[in-house]
Amino acid sequence: MSLADSTGTSSVADESWINWYCNLNGHNVLCEVDRSFIEDSFNLFGLKQFVNKDFNKALATILDRNGKVFFAGCTFSLANTAICFMFFMCIESEPDDDMELDRSAALLYGLIHARYIITSNGLNAMVTFLFTALYPYTHTIRN
Repeated sequence: MSLADSTGTSSVADESWINWYCNLNGHNVLCEVDRSFIEDSFNLFGLKQFVNKDFNKALATILDRNGKVFFAGCTFSLANTAICFMFFMCIESEPDDDMELDRSAALLYGLIHARYIITSNGLNAMVTFLFTALYPYTHTIRN
């Protein structure tokens, strides 16, 4: 979703949990795992034993199915000073529960990511991700 005022200088962009998590400081080695890979129960086999909090809630957090809304971006601009924000809006949950759930979701995403990057699609995604991170200004040369 994107909102803009009449001047077009302001926007609010919502993003998925996966996008938000991969763009956090210190997570620059994580590529975004395909949603279809995460939704396939075969790829999740055996991961439930490693997640402290409710596995299904952690998975729902990763897939943006639990009522959390993630927003990141600039809300408005006043005299060329942008006020940017990132916040969570949680519906009917306690802060401690949210912290534990976020930790469980982060652990689960790390485990899923580890499985994803050893598949052919994951290897291609990591090669593309790392190439663009190391050489952001290099253009592809075609034969």
